Amino acid sequence: MNRMVLVVGFLMTLTLADVCAASNSTSNKVREKKARIVGKLKRDFRKLKKQDGAVKLVGGENGGHEGNVEILHDGKWGSVCDDEWDYLEANVVCRQLGFDGAIKPTSNGHFGQARRRYWMDNVYCDGSEDELSKCRFDGWGASDCGGGEAAGVICTRDQQDGANEDNKGMAVRKRKTKPEKRRVKDIHQQGVAIRLVGGRVYSEGRVEVKLGNSDWGVVCGDGWSLFEAAVVCRQLGLGYASDAVQTNFFGGQRTPVAISGVQCHGGEDGLIDCLHDKLLDCPGTLENVASVVCLRDIPDLVFDHIELMRTAHLEDRQLYWLQCAMEENCVASQAYKIQRESDNWHLETRRLLRFTARILNAGTADFRPSVPKHLWEWHMCHM
Repeated sequence: MNRMVLVVGFLMTLTLADVCAASNSTSNKVREKKARIVGKLKRDFRKLKKQDGAVKLVGGENGGHEGNVEILHDGKWGSVCDDEWDYLEANVVCRQLGFDGAIKPTSNGHFGQARRRYWMDNVYCDGSEDELSKCRFDGWGASDCGGGEAAGVICTRDQQDGANEDNKGMAVRKRKTKPEKRRVKDIHQQGVAIRLVGGRVYSEGRVEVKLGNSDWGVVCGDGWSLFEAAVVCRQLGLGYASDAVQTNFFGGQRTPVAISGVQCHGGEDGLIDCLHDKLLDCPGTLENVASVVCLRDIPDLVFDHIELMRTAHLEDRQLYWLQCAMEENCVASQAYKIQRESDNWHLETRRLLRFTARILNAGTADFRPSVPKHLWEWHMCHM
């Protein structure tokens, strides 16, 4: 009897050992399979990032949603020139990177000088492209841009205001709402003083305000434009706004921010009549300082809308006569599609809205282009 019990116990021990060994073997196989899948996904992701036409953002200080645009071609990264760069191109880049869209396109090396040779110049997108490389441009490496003409973007991103768990245990992300705006004088009823500090001359510098009895503080440069600058120059009796600066060029990075989100129409008598953020909200406070350059006399170009209405008419023209306009990206995208797909594209016609554009100078100074006439570049179509 005891011998039978010993035999049965020995057999049960062997069976349990076999089950444990089989279980460990299965677990090892599962782990190995998972490791292979993860490794393949990592290799595929690295390969995807190295595919021709991939883009990335460099130089941004506030996260991966901003920076100068670089694109991969022929196994090498290169910069994108800011000629013709606007929201259409910026949106394509941001969507390619997985963002919802662009907040702002940047130019003139906003996030630093171009680090590499320019791969793309005169980029033109119609907004439907899923990759920047599918937009029209002058050709890979064909560029006349300098190091300070790098194109960049600031893309939209979700802000984690708080994570609530739904029934499935997934985090629900809430998009950050825009700050509430109120008129400056409605919030700061004790009075607001304003001055320019740090300029090379009295008519320029960073804008500082004194709210009631508080200390002097700078104005956040986020969203600062010529509309707000014009109000400041007018309020201080310094004439007209020549430039609205959004950096710490005139200092102020160590001065606390007093107000943010200032928004004017341009015709207000003073900054107190403009809107601003009810609660202070200034990204990148160290370098985001509102400044102005004021001039006593300045040209003011006004479009002659009467002449436009008098001369406007429709006209059908063959694409053969519009080649100059096509080179300047002045024709609808459908025309370029016809050019690619049809041998007789030059016989196709486009209906144009033609008019005479006349611009008058209603300012107090002569208008002078930033580039003197002897340095103008004349297109061969115009010769």
